Amino acid sequence: MKKLISVILCLLMMLSLLSPTFAFAADEKIPIVYLRGDGNGIYDADGNVVFPVSYDTSQLPDAVARVVFPHLVKAVLFNQWEDYYTAFENEIRPIFAGCQLDENGEPSNGSDISKKDYVTNQKNMNTDKVNEWGNYGLYDYTFWYDWRRDPLYTADLLNEYIEGILKTTGAKKVSLVGKCLGGSFVLAYLSKYGYDDIRNLAFDSTVGNGCEKFSDIFSGKLKYDGEALERYKTDNDFLYGKEEEEFLNDFILASIDLLNEKDVIDLTGKTVDAIYKKLYEGLTPRLGMAAYGTFPGYWSTVTAEDYQTARDLMFFRNNSGYAEKYAGLIEKLDAYDTQVRQRIPEILAGAKQAGINVGILAKYGYQALPILESRNKTSDILVSLEKASFGATCADIGTKLSEDYIAEKTEMGLGKYIAPDKQVDASTCLFPDSTWIIKGMHHDNWAGCNDKLIYRICTQDGYHVNTEPETYPQFMVYSDEENNVYPMTEENCNVTNWDAEQIADHSITSYFRAILKWLQTLFALLKSKIGNC
Repeated sequence: MKKLISVILCLLMMLSLLSPTFAFAADEKIPIVYLRGDGNGIYDADGNVVFPVSYDTSQLPDAVARVVFPHLVKAVLFNQWEDYYTAFENEIRPIFAGCQLDENGEPSNGSDISKKDYVTNQKNMNTDKVNEWGNYGLYDYTFWYDWRRDPLYTADLLNEYIEGILKTTGAKKVSLVGKCLGGSFVLAYLSKYGYDDIRNLAFDSTVGNGCEKFSDIFSGKLKYDGEALERYKTDNDFLYGKEEEEFLNDFILASIDLLNEKDVIDLTGKTVDAIYKKLYEGLTPRLGMAAYGTFPGYWSTVTAEDYQTARDLMFFRNNSGYAEKYAGLIEKLDAYDTQVRQRIPEILAGAKQAGINVGILAKYGYQALPILESRNKTSDILVSLEKASFGATCADIGTKLSEDYIAEKTEMGLGKYIAPDKQVDASTCLFPDSTWIIKGMHHDNWAGCNDKLIYRICTQDGYHVNTEPETYPQFMVYSDEENNVYPMTEENCNVTNWDAEQIADHSITSYFRAILKWLQTLFALLKSKIGNC
């Protein structure tokens, strides 16, 4: 009997050593509060959809004509731009009028998320959704919110939501997930309410640490790049779906390549950059305030280093009168900058110190917008890997980290953080041991394999990149065919849609190929016209 008891005690001791693998005690329940990005619709007071905005593209040619003739011609010839700015704004403002916020960044026309979303929030707060195994699903407590609004305002609603869930379920804490834009609202909550109610944190492809698409545009940081445009086109073939239009796009891109070959691009580039500067100093504030510039939610994605530049350009430059008109909005934006944006490393470090596991998932392998200064940063097409991962060091798109850099990191004992494709160093991330990076997955691809990883982060204390190295190592590649991720190796890491050497090859051959295609199309058109005579 004594031997039997000894064996049982040994087994119990062995199981106790394995206990960290299992998230919580059997009687402990951890609900997950999930914040999506900007995907849910916005409706007016009558229930009509006002976001996403809709536009009849058949009206585009007439709209362009109204702006170009005579306003753009006048601006270029006589350096008189004001009429052009006004004409452009007059075409844009009606498109976004339904979802605009007012001068204080508040809804003024009854626009909001659907009433159904608010009803769902209330129902969730008063429903214990625990399943028969004592667990909660990843989306059971999705928090619906108006993503246009001030994240610090929404933090109050989120706190009320969390308190309601804790009271209803009897749980001690919740885990919190910020997906895409939802990351900004998670950070605002942490800044305002701290960590007492939070067990674990997860960020999925977040723009909460900054997003170049909005940051560069709001701060006027533009730069044209033919190679970037060609990569972007390859990544976004769905934008070029009409076959009758493809030859024109190919012709334009090949012409840019020819200018590069003949060393004309320097002159052209300087000219284009000068025009961009002229347009964006006057046009950016007009278009911003006519479109998304009144959304504090989008402003939260401006990077810490760009905020003051963007603020100055959008509100204070060129005596636009916007500083006075939008004083209430600016106050909200400044408050977020001071309380959240400039404190992001401090906020997340505080979470770690409070015993919260912070897990981050980021993606890359796609071309960013080709007209931005940040166009060559490694990205998921929307946000750079550097920002989404909270600090990874990345080679420019289509290149690798230098051999000297890799050798230095290896000598420092940090070689394990270098990706097999030699493009990413995760050792510089804010949380290098709990940051997962996927290559070949588009920003808007929210595959089930993502959810499985995020669920692990939320439900297992101390889950990190070495917990399940065969399933979820630090570096992974995504298979579109199998809709799954696999450990990245040197053999499987080339999963981009374009070949870097081909993109960089500004060949005369491609130019003549486009010319031939254009002539063939023109000949076919003429032949059909003659046949109809």
